[in-house]
Amino acid sequence: MYIRLVISVCLLLSFDEYLVGQSSFSDQLKDLLEDSRSESAAFGISIKALDGEVLYQHQPKTRFIPASTFKLITSLSAIDILGADYSYATSVGYIGTVAEDGVLTGDIVIKGSGDPSLAAIEMDDQATLDQLLSKVLSMIRKKGITCVTGSLMVDGTFFDSQGIHPSWSWDDLTNYYASGAYGINVHQNLYKLSFKRTNIAHQETTIEKIEPSVPGLDIRNEVSTGPIGSGDNAYIYGDPYSNKRWVEGTIPPGKGQFSIKGAIPNPMAFLGHHLVTRLVDSGIQVNGYKVAKEKSGAIEPLGSIRSKPLSALATFANHTSNNLFCEAFFKTIGATKTGEGSYIAGREALEAYLREAQLDISGIRIEDGSGLSARNRVSPEFMTEFLAYQIRSNGLEKVKQYIPKTGLQGSVRRFLNGYEAQESCWLKSGSINNVLAYAGILEGKSKQPILISIVANGHDSNRNLRGQMERIIETIYQEF
Repeated sequence: MYIRLVISVCLLLSFDEYLVGQSSFSDQLKDLLEDSRSESAAFGISIKALDGEVLYQHQPKTRFIPASTFKLITSLSAIDILGADYSYATSVGYIGTVAEDGVLTGDIVIKGSGDPSLAAIEMDDQATLDQLLSKVLSMIRKKGITCVTGSLMVDGTFFDSQGIHPSWSWDDLTNYYASGAYGINVHQNLYKLSFKRTNIAHQETTIEKIEPSVPGLDIRNEVSTGPIGSGDNAYIYGDPYSNKRWVEGTIPPGKGQFSIKGAIPNPMAFLGHHLVTRLVDSGIQVNGYKVAKEKSGAIEPLGSIRSKPLSALATFANHTSNNLFCEAFFKTIGATKTGEGSYIAGREALEAYLREAQLDISGIRIEDGSGLSARNRVSPEFMTEFLAYQIRSNGLEKVKQYIPKTGLQGSVRRFLNGYEAQESCWLKSGSINNVLAYAGILEGKSKQPILISIVANGHDSNRNLRGQMERIIETIYQEF
């Protein structure tokens, strides 16, 4: 049954006034929705108790663009399918024979399994790129190899070659957050582009540094300084599979360098270049590198580099809203279930899992694993039913650990500032053009767990709607 909540969410009232308002939740929500429609917004809400009781809903079955709230579906499903202890392995070995004098007649092979955390710069306690190269060098030296007659073979064929989803927006491509997912991902598939700037607005900039270096990268710079306080408005454009780039827009004026992040065009070639350089500098001769087009087959092992367990990777992915990690999870479940690490296989595997969970997949359309595609669709009702299933299967506390805590983590660290609910809310946010969404768990004032999915599509201003969503969530907290 529906529970009527006593609230007022009128935007003209102060926080103290709306807590003592006598209008019903549904009446005041009508005002909110009317305001949303003035911005041509579509609005969906599903609020449920853990036992499935509907506390409130509005257009619950309408499928909306979910943005990054979709990461909850990908990451939690991947944990169920692969196991919380699942660990990615990047194998190092060789093909051929090693003579007593240390000459390898054959190739060194580095074979990936799609690990998104290899030398990840934003994840705590991860080996840096330099440390990664040193680990591989140490494995080769331990075997006594001093010379390689062949080349370094970089095998990323565990995933297909389509790292970028075809439905991603063109103006996202080549920027770091749309770096794609490959059989070998390294340094989060990103580089930092640093500009020399001045304190004067509307002045040309120069590129001072690219870190780490990306072999063959050709960048045309059309970035200038903007007005004071204008922020970062510089964007990188180009074919994601090409080394040609141009960067345009503005960066804020000031002293010193200013950096933005771009996507490495070919992570396999990037790793091959840096590893060959490290080997040659260390006195081990090798005839360059090759990126494998077909699976390299069995290799003589020299060692492997293992990731943290999937539980840690999923927590990082959701808390930082990292697209690469969730795309890697998506392709990994495809590779595990169908033998093909592709977007199509990932979708098939995820849909099969959801059907097995007896969830109605008519409430969802799957394109990618991160929510970056504007073709993804999720109904608010599907999201709360999915969360309820996860809690039934894995326990409330276990599920909460994967979702950012409001006031502390990720894009919700400032959400609900000044509201009591902030201390009792675990939410994944989602935001792309004209989309704002929140999904997760709220523990009401009486500690009753409540499942929430709130999403708006097609509006003009996220700022206005964010405040309205905060008020709704606070009111639910106070009632329960």
